[in-house]
Amino acid sequence: MSRKLSVYHQKIAVVVGGASGIGRAMCHALAQYGAVVIVADLDVAGAEQVADAIRQTGGQADAHEIDATSAEQAEQMVQTVLLDHERVDYMFNSVGLGIWGDVREVTGQQWHRVMDANFWSIVQPSLAAYRAMAQRGCGHIVNLASLSGLVPVPTTIPYTAAKHATVGFSLALRDEGADLGVKISVACPGPVQSEFHNRVLLAGEKDESREIPKGAIDANTAAREILAATASNKRLIIFPSRFRWKWRLASWFPGRWSRLARAAASRMRNKRNSS
Repeated sequence: MSRKLSVYHQKIAVVVGGASGIGRAMCHALAQYGAVVIVADLDVAGAEQVADAIRQTGGQADAHEIDATSAEQAEQMVQTVLLDHERVDYMFNSVGLGIWGDVREVTGQQWHRVMDANFWSIVQPSLAAYRAMAQRGCGHIVNLASLSGLVPVPTTIPYTAAKHATVGFSLALRDEGADLGVKISVACPGPVQSEFHNRVLLAGEKDESREIPKGAIDANTAAREILAATASNKRLIIFPSRFRWKWRLASWFPGRWSRLARAAASRMRNKRNSS
């Protein structure tokens, strides 16, 4: 273990959305680095499986059931961790839900589901942890957004709206919490190989499974990227490197990015019309 990653040794780390995907990978990585891991998820059976797997390899972990959209449950979870461990050192929020299709076909219910999963499931645990960390004068909150939270992405408009909101919330909270001793980071990865792609909403219709995008990195690599950058207190965690160039392209040459985005929207409409 590198000296940088030793910062997690014996720290109390809560991972919301820890039963699957990047969250699960972060739980295992944190345990390897010596953290005490609280695996929090609505899927409590999945959370228990992750915690049990960590314990079987000699790590320290507990499971906690939570609907992360609930302020009451988020506060209750943090208070339980404080009762059991006296502090919360790290809070990683990694809940997410994708959607694809023409925004005209997105139902009101789908808008709410996507905003709940990608925004409120980040905000509520963040605020609960933030209050506890500010009172103690230290702690680090890490929120999982997406490259879609930094650049406008048509064909996934509710998702990109929620991720933009998550990025804005996180960066503003970072500045507000700096003098209180609370650190905030926001991770904006490109595509990651995970169960995320097994339950993408199709605009106006039911959930569907979609192919994992080409070039997607595996969840374990993503987890290590996030934890290494968190140890360095990075403000924005953008990876892999080729996606940092996409962000720069959109920032420096918005007209060129807009042309690429319009082409993607056209392909989406053609695919929907031919199906």
